[in-house]
Amino acid sequence: MDDLADSLDRASRFEADRIALFGYAHVPGMFPRQRQIDASNLPGNEARFNMAAMGHDQLVSAGYQAIGFDHFALPGDLLAVTAREGRLRRNFQGFTDDPSDILIGLGASAISSFPHLLAQNEKNSGRYRMIASQDQLAANRGIRRTADDRYRAAVVEQLLCQRRAQLGACLMREASEALRPFLDRGLASVDRQWLDILPEGLPYARTVAAIFDRYRQPQGRVFSSAV
Repeated sequence: MDDLADSLDRASRFEADRIALFGYAHVPGMFPRQRQIDASNLPGNEARFNMAAMGHDQLVSAGYQAIGFDHFALPGDLLAVTAREGRLRRNFQGFTDDPSDILIGLGASAISSFPHLLAQNEKNSGRYRMIASQDQLAANRGIRRTADDRYRAAVVEQLLCQRRAQLGACLMREASEALRPFLDRGLASVDRQWLDILPEGLPYARTVAAIFDRYRQPQGRVFSSAV
């Protein structure tokens, strides 16, 4: 906690325009090199939550505006202005003021995002350089985004950026059981087909949004922790 407080103090004194504050993602199943880290030495969920809460309070006290659940910006920064005007977006890099629906990934393993497609570049840096030097497209795998994928992605982005989203009747029924703990604790509310994340529920926004991501369901692969 002391190291985090010191880092945030230095960043705020340097007047960084934007700060992204999030925990280390330990997913050794996806990154074999992480198996060298003893997971028992890493902070648990409670400690991670306390660190995030402390970081939020420290940065807000230093004059930063909280953006979403893990970004902060000085009030005059375009990201903060966009958030106040309800135009905030989120892409692979986090919250952004960029309204484009297309993101081009440059470099080995980089992912490009298009409305109907996700495409990833060659992961091996040597092979990537060889392909790029021959003026060829370096993307060697991709996933088509179905209409359901795009619909769910829009719901997730709206929840994370505007803290509310309009759900269709089918999706509302599908999510009703998973949403119940958040509704019962006053962290979220439902009004007809509108789902709102209440101010007290902001630290759990990513967990609420994940309910609508069918690729993050329990039977699927393991992803980074939302805490």
